[in-house]
Amino acid sequence: MAKSDFTVKVIVYFRPQYDFLYSWWNQKVKNGLYEESEYTWEEMQQHLRPICLDYCHLLDHIAAHVGGKQNVIVRKFDRGQFVGGNLYQDFVHTIGLEYTEEFQVASELHNVSLTRNSSEIKRILNTLPELDYKMNAMFREMLLEQSAVRKDKQSYNMFSEEEYKNFVAQFEEGNERIAREYLGEEGTLFPVKEHVEPKWEPDEAYLTEDVIYFMGRYMMKSEKEMQQLRDEVKQLRKELEEEKKKIKGIRSILKNPITAIGRKMKSGLNA
Repeated sequence: MAKSDFTVKVIVYFRPQYDFLYSWWNQKVKNGLYEESEYTWEEMQQHLRPICLDYCHLLDHIAAHVGGKQNVIVRKFDRGQFVGGNLYQDFVHTIGLEYTEEFQVASELHNVSLTRNSSEIKRILNTLPELDYKMNAMFREMLLEQSAVRKDKQSYNMFSEEEYKNFVAQFEEGNERIAREYLGEEGTLFPVKEHVEPKWEPDEAYLTEDVIYFMGRYMMKSEKEMQQLRDEVKQLRKELEEEKKKIKGIRSILKNPITAIGRKMKSGLNA
């Protein structure tokens, strides 16, 4: 079948550039074991090579390879705007199908983010020269658990209000083009916040509490594992003593086989 017999459609989900940027950075820090996982928020912005925030340029590039803008479908990655309230139903609806019971989600993955404080703790741990895969996995698991019980006390932004407005201004024109040319809407693709949450700072007092909490859990976890090892060693020593007694008995038989056989026979007769 010839390639011309098909019409290729590309569905692209976009989230606001700031949200994408923060999520990308948080994921890198959470993963660990790479140089970029050690970057601060400011350092990360100087190393943006792996990602593209110019959505308009990206869409134009895609459209050029699939026969035009009519073959590119743009959706906003916003749970409040998803058909049926979830991504699965939204995607199925977008490709022109009805979401029925025939569609079964085999396993639903939840990509949990670290809180601001847990992310900073993990970022610093990522700089440890001796950090290996096993320790990195343990730190990540502990901090994900911590993020679930010690959430951010309030909503934060990684930018100040001025920094945020300067950041989103870079993409305002392109986002308006996307809304107009791909969605048929007036205005911009994403609303710009009028009031920005307080900027998160790494020297806040709450961070100290989270560091203490993390260290306490780490020490308790280590002590629990040490106690388990001590119990295992104790059990092994007990089993070793029992084996020694058996070996001692075998040696006694080998040294005095006639006496041992006589005792066995006498024991049998008495029985």
